[in-house]
Amino acid sequence: MTDDRPPPGTVSAASFNSSRLLTLRTRNSAAYKGIYALLMREGCLDWQKHKPITLASFFDYRIDIHHIFPKAWCTKAENDVDPARRESIVNKTAISFDTNRSIGGRPPSEYLPTLQKKASVSAERLDGILESHRIDPVALRNDDFDAFFDDRKRRILDLIGLAMRKPAIADDEHAEREMDLFEDEPEELEDLPDMLDTDD
Repeated sequence: MTDDRPPPGTVSAASFNSSRLLTLRTRNSAAYKGIYALLMREGCLDWQKHKPITLASFFDYRIDIHHIFPKAWCTKAENDVDPARRESIVNKTAISFDTNRSIGGRPPSEYLPTLQKKASVSAERLDGILESHRIDPVALRNDDFDAFFDDRKRRILDLIGLAMRKPAIADDEHAEREMDLFEDEPEELEDLPDMLDTDD
C-alpha cells in the first residue's frame, strides 16, 4: 500500500545552497557524510581496486576521504589553488589506503598512469572509474583544477538535487565570504611524500 500523505514540512522545506560545498571540509558534518553515502549508493569504485565501495569494502580496503588534487600540488606557487576550494568536499573523494599511497603529492597527470598500471586496467576503464566519483577524467588528466572543480561541483549538486527532488539553490556570491572563514587542516599522509611508495 502506498503512502499518499505529503512529506513532513521539514522535508518539503529543506534546501541545499550551492555555496555550502565550500564549507564542507571535514567528515564531522552530516551533509558531508550524506554526499559520500549518495556516491556509494550510485556505485562509486575504488580507483586502484576497481570494485564498488560498500559498507563491507569500506573497512577491508581502509577507505578514507582524501584529496583528488593533492594539497602538496595545490599549494605550489605555480598552481596557487585557494584553500577553500582545495579543502572542500569537491576536491575530496573516498579511496582506499593503498590508492592514496599511490597518489602521494603528485599531480593527477603523474599519478593516474601509476594507478592504471597497478590496477591493470586500460585508460578507458580508469576514466570510467573516475566518472563513478563524478569526476571529469579529461580535466583531471590535464591537471586543470578549475575545470575539474566547476564540473564536479555541478555534478555533486545534481546528485543532491535528485536525492532531495529539488535543485540546489545557486548562491555562489556567498562563497566568497566563506573563503575568508577558512581554517587550514592538519597534514595528511599524502603530504608526506618521503613515506609513500609511488614507484612500483
